[in-house]
Amino acid sequence: MLNDSQAFMNLSTFYKYARALRPDFKRFRKPKQRIGIRASSPLTLLHMDTTILRVQDGSKAYIHFIMDNFSRTILGWKASLEWNAKNTVSNLKEVCEKFNLFHKPIRLLCDDGSENQGAVNGFLDQPNLFIKKLIAQVDISYSNSMIE
Repeated sequence: MLNDSQAFMNLSTFYKYARALRPDFKRFRKPKQRIGIRASSPLTLLHMDTTILRVQDGSKAYIHFIMDNFSRTILGWKASLEWNAKNTVSNLKEVCEKFNLFHKPIRLLCDDGSENQGAVNGFLDQPNLFIKKLIAQVDISYSNSMIE
């Protein structure tokens, strides 16, 4: 309108009339990001996941990680050439022995992969173990994105 020389006015006057003629204009604002799940102290909420690493010769290596939510440190990892729950259980046992977690109430957040089933559930169902397994986006609404 101003560029076409159809109206002669200052730019601020143009914006004033534009606001007056179109008052229902809503500005788009992005929603605030939700804060993910947080632990209040160390070694109370652990994340567990498996990453697939493709090697140059075409084979795959599977790396099992266990990470603390509070300090964000990797407590244990184990690399293997097989995708199974036995490696996940051995990694979980090593972390529990190293940090003496057998008699502490712990929440273990993991995804619903096959490596987190079977032998892992058998290990966690022991009567003297107080580790509660939470499946991301199934048992709780949060994701396991901290470790992925």
